Amino acid sequence: MFYSPGLLYLHLPRTGGTFVTKILSSSGLGTRAIATEIGGHDGAREVPSRMRDSSLIFGTIRDPWSWYASIDAHYRQKSHLDGFLLEYFGGKNLSFKDSLLGMTNPSTMPSTNQSRSVRPPGCRLPVERFASRLSSAGIGLYTYMILRTYCVEEVELLPGLSRALGGLDSLGIPWEVAALIDTAQLRDGLHSVISAWNPSKGDELGPKIHSEASQNAKGNFKGVLPTGRPDPAIYDSQMIDSVMKSDLFMYELFRYDLPVGAAERKAVTLL
Repeated sequence: MFYSPGLLYLHLPRTGGTFVTKILSSSGLGTRAIATEIGGHDGAREVPSRMRDSSLIFGTIRDPWSWYASIDAHYRQKSHLDGFLLEYFGGKNLSFKDSLLGMTNPSTMPSTNQSRSVRPPGCRLPVERFASRLSSAGIGLYTYMILRTYCVEEVELLPGLSRALGGLDSLGIPWEVAALIDTAQLRDGLHSVISAWNPSKGDELGPKIHSEASQNAKGNFKGVLPTGRPDPAIYDSQMIDSVMKSDLFMYELFRYDLPVGAAERKAVTLL
């Protein structure tokens, strides 16, 4: 999370947020938000009103294929999310396929018999209740994390959510962010958002954003093809079906079925 008067960035894990905060912090705009009430990956509901008022709030988003592959690798690397994911997976070191099916279809997850609270971003729930809410909502971890981070509604409690996929927008989800940047188009997206907030800063930071983001874009986007489709080398038909069933709304909303740079797949989605 990053805060500067008039600008607030909410960081969903594995979406290029470390790069975004580095650019913003090193450019003299401010610092990472530090407050006793919030953490680095908290969602909109945890942000104090004094940091929301009159701020342009934005975030970053990534296609589900590379996001699931990235977060799976993340928990295997003993990261700061390791405690949550190991609890979520019942302490087991699962294959990517099994972890993916568990993240997209929580009803298949075995009981952990744990009562201690684990804390995924924007969610203070014991893992049993967390998995139960995902399962009852009929959505995957990807969709849930996006909604919990960038919205203020208790989305997991909306009635009939599993039956509303494909029409989730009709439920009136109150997006708290003004814009979401496609991580695969981070260079143009971040420049556009900063310019919208402060044109002079956009001009000043433009060369730096373009230079460093070009290097960042060469990072690992394992799991997704240039066409926007899942890589069949790591996704079989069962895995693809599971993601499409649980995360179809987000997939279609951000047009991740299209190649990067396609006119309909925008670098910045305004909400």
